[in-house]
Amino acid sequence: MANDFNDYIDLMPNLATATPNDGASFTPIAQGDYEFELKAVDKGQTKGSEDKPPRPQLVVEFEVVSEGSEFGKTTRGWYVLDNTSQYHVGRMMSLLAACGIAVDARGGFSAAGLVGARIYATIEHEIKEVINNDGTAGQKTYTRLNRERAAQPASKAAAPAANGPAASARKGPAAAANGPAARRQ
Repeated sequence: MANDFNDYIDLMPNLATATPNDGASFTPIAQGDYEFELKAVDKGQTKGSEDKPPRPQLVVEFEVVSEGSEFGKTTRGWYVLDNTSQYHVGRMMSLLAACGIAVDARGGFSAAGLVGARIYATIEHEIKEVINNDGTAGQKTYTRLNRERAAQPASKAAAPAANGPAASARKGPAAAANGPAARRQ
């Protein structure tokens, strides 16, 4: 998520034979509560509007670390850095509290300290009417990450099973092929 940009973009050696993808096959993280690890934090800027200028924001990449079908999927959260808005200050404070990061005497914090933190949060979907690029009406599903809260300390969390399907999945395909069920055959 770095803001480094070079004029020449080398996507892949076989770009000439690649099939275009309009993004319609993208599947968002299902609605629900998950444990996430914060993978990256970058500074960005809001788009702005007629009545509000662009404002700085933190763009946070979250990865699902809860076991299940959504494991490993990522989403982003945008936290506007606007100290004139109680809503935006409250959103930022929720993330910081969930990550266990305190603000300093000046009211600041190190964004790098967020990377690697684990939190619980809720994924919700919001469907909005949009005008497609071809001028037709359509719908777009927006994924919202909210209700950030502290992850359960490791000492209080239930320890994952040392064997079984979930453990085999964590250890990879070779472990599943050589796991307890395979040995019983």
